[in-house]
Formats: sequence, structure tokens, C-alpha cells
Amino acid sequence: MQGKFSLFLVAIYSLFLTIITGTCEAAYHVSLTELTNMSLEELLSIEVEQGGTVSQSTPRDTPAAMTTITADMIRQSGARSLAKVLEIYVPNLEVARNYFGPEAIGIRGIIGNSNDKILLLVNGKIMNHRLQAGAFSELDLPMMEDIESVNVVRGPGSVVYGPGAVAGVISIITRNGEEYNGFDVNVRQGAIERFTSLEMRGGYSFENGASFFLDYGLTDYAGADQDDSPYVFGKSFYTPDGMYWIKSGKDVPFHIDNDHKGYRSAVKHKVHAQIDWGGLQAWIRYTSGGNHVDQLRQQLASPPIGKFPVTGQFSLDAVPGRGFGYQQLTLLGRYEYQFMPGFKGILTLSYDMFDYEETPPIYWDKVFSGNTRAGIQTACYSSREDEYYVRAMGHWNPAVNHSISIGAALSHEIFGLDSPGYPHTGASTLAQGDVDDWDTNTWSVLGEYRWDLSRKWTLYAGGRMDKHSYTDWLYSPRAAIIFKPTEDDTLKVIGNQSVRRAGDDELRAQYVAGKGYSDSEKIRSGEFRYERMFGNKAFSAISAFYQDIELVAWNTQLRRSNHLADYKIYGIEAEFRWQGNGYILSLSHSYTKLLDFDLVEPGTVQPWSAEPYGYGHSLAIWSENLTKLFASYNFTPGFSVDGSLQIYWGFPGAHDQTRYNNREGTFPDSIGLGLSDSGYDKAFDGNYYLNLGTEYRFTPHWQARLDLFNILGWFDKDLNKRNYAERVSEYRSEAPSLGLSLRYSF
Repeated sequence: MQGKFSLFLVAIYSLFLTIITGTCEAAYHVSLTELTNMSLEELLSIEVEQGGTVSQSTPRDTPAAMTTITADMIRQSGARSLAKVLEIYVPNLEVARNYFGPEAIGIRGIIGNSNDKILLLVNGKIMNHRLQAGAFSELDLPMMEDIESVNVVRGPGSVVYGPGAVAGVISIITRNGEEYNGFDVNVRQGAIERFTSLEMRGGYSFENGASFFLDYGLTDYAGADQDDSPYVFGKSFYTPDGMYWIKSGKDVPFHIDNDHKGYRSAVKHKVHAQIDWGGLQAWIRYTSGGNHVDQLRQQLASPPIGKFPVTGQFSLDAVPGRGFGYQQLTLLGRYEYQFMPGFKGILTLSYDMFDYEETPPIYWDKVFSGNTRAGIQTACYSSREDEYYVRAMGHWNPAVNHSISIGAALSHEIFGLDSPGYPHTGASTLAQGDVDDWDTNTWSVLGEYRWDLSRKWTLYAGGRMDKHSYTDWLYSPRAAIIFKPTEDDTLKVIGNQSVRRAGDDELRAQYVAGKGYSDSEKIRSGEFRYERMFGNKAFSAISAFYQDIELVAWNTQLRRSNHLADYKIYGIEAEFRWQGNGYILSLSHSYTKLLDFDLVEPGTVQPWSAEPYGYGHSLAIWSENLTKLFASYNFTPGFSVDGSLQIYWGFPGAHDQTRYNNREGTFPDSIGLGLSDSGYDKAFDGNYYLNLGTEYRFTPHWQARLDLFNILGWFDKDLNKRNYAERVSEYRSEAPSLGLSLRYSF
């Protein structure tokens, strides 16, 4: 009943937004300065790169629900990481804490403890960690001055980008010297959640048409201490050292590392250098980062909640934190050549090195045996992957209303080489243990046909095939039709299938064990989207979607990726943006609901939903209702204030899951999932993140910005809680804090 009522409210909300406004903006987000200097016709004619199609298209003609975040919007958000930027602006995108890597990002109800269900791109190059972590790099970095825009596609996108885009795509477009001419320095300082950041960028255009852009940034991220960012469990327990009784809903008394602390306390770095000249684009990019994460509950608790008996042999306060770190080096060359009118080719060559390290949980068995160094200090997984990539694309316009894009790609990846950075040790992975070097090839063929039947109707049909060394052929078809009955109205009907293959670590482990090729995850999606323009100042849209998912997960005991379950999700998203006369107002609300969840083998323990066990009808790792608000006002051309609010209205599916997991006698099976004491509900209440900021330009050269983050935490820290994916009954609060930025432009 509650779900139907929420769905009804979203529908009324969207209808209300559509009929009350008399002014509006384009179907994607642009900055205030850009909007006020451009007509509606100009806005609608902008081509969006990497925006959900193989070829370029305008936002109105893109067969997807897409949000474009501009450089101005990134600055106005005041956000300290790309993940937080996405959370502020993208409808139906959620961010959760993660015990197994960077913050987990989910789109439309699809989320896990690894970001391998979304693809992260920079200038069209996939940056994912292929062994296991997925979208790992870039997301934690506060340095974002090199970014021109970020396009986020909600919903499956494998037809364009390849396996892994089952939830969505995050596509970063960098600046270039033609767009940005000049040099500036930006210094940021954070208090309470402490960090110091410096970023410098410069761009120059030459008389021969070439341009050069260079950005360098570094951040020392100390994070927030546990007094300002407490760690809370939903289940009471004794710690294995026998020193503490942990009470549900109360801050843990033992020592924990600072929240969001940089991995190994190392400085984060980013370098991006790019040359553009005619049809040539060449760039080199280096990033390094990572974060501390908290120890797992089962490592901190004695039986039956944890694994090891109570002993006074070792103090929990002396245990160092866990963490995940990376460094990534990418070189890419892209050349576009117009062979003849109506036909052009694009050749892309790249090399990518992704070095990854993980410090896993405490090995209490080694601690208790006296080998404390092996137990808590040196244990880690270290892996490196090197990719050599080539792709050739052709774009042909055989007639005025027809366009065809077709291409092929080859990715050759080498795994298991020694790390050049962190431990200087041999490679080891979670699924395989210590490994020697090995390699894979992935062949890809893709194509898309666009037919503009008339000024009002556009048809898309496309598909992609991918063949990995350890999979069968994977297929990703898509069809879409776009109808524009008026200059202001757009209707989109989209149907596609996307795929996700398991991580290369798991794929090889299964194949070497003699168990053949892995199953691949599939999602079949249907979407109806309606967009409405009102003049040149306001925009509203509503999307209704349905997703049918064949869930595949790694089975440690069987050492293979199994078809675990089939589940279905439906949802509705409403978004609205209104700007003009110095102000911006952006508002969205989404409702995402589980339709059914069927386990292939009944009784299988899993974290996605308790519905197959007879407990509720909701997703466990998702807030069914999600609201986002952003507002900005320019008092003068040099003085503005802005603010954002994200509301996660609650986690009923997580509450259902813990009720099931808490049944007597089930702890051994559900030890790694959500657990809570009887009557404890606080973890499943809403999360509220309120930020305020102001900018002031003192002179044409000097500009300052002040940000207040997670303001509500000064009144009640639990309002700022951020739950853990797969263990929503546990959370750590975001620290209320401050940030000051100072920019000098030469």
C-alpha cells in the first residue's frame, strides 16, 4: 500500500511540475552563464559527446535518460569528490559506503559492493578496474578542474560502451586548450573533515589551430575523526579482545581511523595533459588515490556475530584500518578523418596501466597464534592490469535522413605483473590467490542505424557483440523511437538488453578450475520518457522504466559465477529545472520498487532482497524514495549563494532483510549481512545531506568560496548517516564540516 501511494505521489508531482511552469531550460543541465547567453534553438543544437549513442546527437535526440553536469555545476556544488557531485545532480543515483572498495554507486536500484555494474569513461576511454573493483579510480578525487562536463546515462548502455554498463554510464569529458585559454591556481582547505588541495591548470591555442591543456592537482586527505563521524552497528556484540561491549545504535568506543582518510595516508594526485589539432586528440592522464574503510563487523565481533572467540591477548584499539588504493596511467591517441562528404572514420589507440592494492580484514587466527605482523599489518592483495586497445569506427550518411555507424575493437589485457608502486610484491587476487602473469583478448563489433523518418520521428536500431577469452559471445541490442510532436515536447520509447561479465579474476579462476565459461549477467530494460520545454528557462521530464535482471554472482565454495536469481524492478523519475534572472532551481524525485525476486536455488543466502524468503517486497540496498534539490542565486555578477539537499527517505527492504537474518540459528549463514537487535530501527530511517555555499569575486583575478557540508549533523549526527551496501543496518555518519577555496586567475 505504501509503495502504491508513493508511486501516486510521484506521478502527481510530475504532472504538477509540467503544468504549472511557464518558463524552462534544455533537457540537460547547463550553467547559468551558458544558458542566459544562448537561445533555445542554440541549446537544442548542441551535440553531446559520449551521451548514449555511437554517433553524436543532441540531448533531445539521445535515446536515453541523461544528465549533463557542467564544470560550473561542479564548482557550484562545492563537492569534495566526483561521487558526491553525481549524488547531488543525478536523479535516482545513490551513494553508499562500502567495506570492499570505494563508495558504492547505484542507479535505478542496481548497486553492489563492487562498482562493476557501471562504466566510468574519460573522453570515451573505459577506466574500469577489470579484475574486480569496476569503476574505482577518479571517483574519490577532490581535484576536478580538468573536467569540462560529465554525462551520466541512467539505465543500460552496453550497446554503446560494452559489457558492464547494466546500471548506467558515467562519462567524463575533459577540457582542452581551445575551450580554456589561460592559467589559474585553486587552493582548497577543509576543516573538521580535514584536507588540503592544490590544483593548477593552463590552456593555450596556437595560430595553426592546435591547442594544449595541462592540469595538475594533489590532495592530502586526513579525513574526519570518529567524534565527528561516529561508526554505529545495528547488532550488539562483544569484541574478540574481550575489552568492549558494543551496543546497537551507539557510537563504537574503540579507536577507528579517520573517515575518508586517504589510503596509506598518501597524497592523491592527478595529471592530465592534452593536445588537440584538427582531427587529432592525444592525451596522457595519471591518477592515484584510494581511501581508508572500516573493519567488517564479523572481524570485530565474537561468536555468534563474528568468527573468533573472546580473548584478552590483543587490543582492538591497536588494529590499523583497512583500505583500497590505486594508481592509473593512461595514454590515448584519437584521429578523426573526413574521407569524403558524408563519411568519416575515427581510429583510437590507447595504453592503460591500473595498479590496485587492497588491505583486507584482520586475520585474527594469525593474531591469536602470535603472528601479529602477518595478521594485521602486511596482508594485502596487489594486482596490476595493463591494457592495449584499438578501435576503428566509421560514420556514414548515405542519405539526408539516414546515418550508419559501425566499428570494431580489440582489447588485449595483461594481468599479474609486479606492482610498480605500493608493495613491490608479486600479484595476488581474491579469487585466485598468488598468480603469475596471464593475458586475455576481447573482440568487439558494434553498429547503430539512425533514421529520421520526418521532423517529428527518429528511429534508432543498434547492437553490439563482445567475445572475451573466457566467455561466450555477449549480445547487447537496442531499439528506440523518439517522437517530437511540437517544438517543446519529446517522447522517447527505449528497449534494450545489456550484459555484465564477471571480473577477469573470477573468469580465469573458474576456467582454470575446469568449470568452463562463466554465466553473464543480463538486464532487459524498457523505458518511456517524456520531456517538456517551456520557453527558454525551464524544463521538466518524467521517466517510467522496467528492468528484468538475470543476476550472476561469484560462489566462493563452487569457485564459479552462478546464475543466482531473476528479479524485476520498476520505477518512475520526475525532474524539474528552472533558471533565469540570476537563479537556478533543480528538483527531482524518484521511486524505485522491486516487483519480484526469484532465486534459482531457494534458500540461497544473498544481500539483495528478503522477498524470496517471505519478508517484504523491497530491495534491501536501496531507498525506494529519493529526493534531490539544488538552488543557486546571484545577488550580483560576482556574489552568489547556493545549496543542495539529498533525502534518502528510508530503507524498508533493509529492515525486512535484517528481520529475516535475525531469526534464531541463522547467524552462521548470514554473518556477513545486515543484522540488528530486536526493536532497533534507526539505521533504516532516512538520510539527509544539506550543504550550503557562497562565492565572491574580489577582483577579476581573485575568487573565494566557502562551503558548509552536512549541516544537519551539527544538530543530530544520525541525520547524516550513510549506510553500508549489503549491511544497511550499519552506518557511519558524514561529518558536518567546512571548506574554503581560493582561486587566482592569471
